[in-house]
Amino acid sequence: MTALVLAVFALVGDANGPTQWGPSLYTLMHTDYLSQLGPQGYLSYSYDNDSGGVWLFDDETALAGLAAYRYIATRIGDQAEARWAASAYTSLLNATNAGIAANETVNNFDFLPCEVNQPVTADRCDSPNDANWASQARGDWPVQGTQWVELDWSSPVTTNGADAYFADDGGGLRLPASWTVQYWNGSAFVDVPAPGSYPAADNTFNHVSFGSITTTKLRLVMVSGLGSVGVIQWVVPSIPAT
Repeated sequence: MTALVLAVFALVGDANGPTQWGPSLYTLMHTDYLSQLGPQGYLSYSYDNDSGGVWLFDDETALAGLAAYRYIATRIGDQAEARWAASAYTSLLNATNAGIAANETVNNFDFLPCEVNQPVTADRCDSPNDANWASQARGDWPVQGTQWVELDWSSPVTTNGADAYFADDGGGLRLPASWTVQYWNGSAFVDVPAPGSYPAADNTFNHVSFGSITTTKLRLVMVSGLGSVGVIQWVVPSIPAT
């Protein structure tokens, strides 16, 4: 298996042509990925959404690819490539976040758009629901029952609230019948203390406040209702240390 990984990784690139599995991961990252970066630091115009645009899901996919590339480089002992991937990941993430923030400010909206640099009114997406399907909503269709998503931090964070934007496409993904927030207390996940109400409305962030907790892990636990559950965005504000 190690020989296979090394062959696909092809640390020296494709000097002798592509491997039998196609271009090496090195070429995909150092040539194909870099060639698609735009002047603002995020991926440029493409037709990856069956129409032209600077699509946000391109950047999300590239971030996943860079994270995987770093993992593989680390496992096979190539620390130089692991450092390159980590730096490229941070650069792309910062550029994408900056582009989205500027887009939201200029065009006065508060959801993830289809395009990094355009409002939904400028492309094929014309509502928050339509925009967010292109931003990779996390759903468990067709599974039903209790499902959860988790946020992990390398250092403890302190928070007293959370905002969840649920996926509801009117079909397989529907609003949860109920949901809760749990935190890691050092040995197990437990419900956050003294929570307020847990609303579950469509096309908006659903906010819950609770007693202040400090943790390295949070879970958003959802119980399905009319269909499977999914979440488009989950925001956890941190309380600065005093």
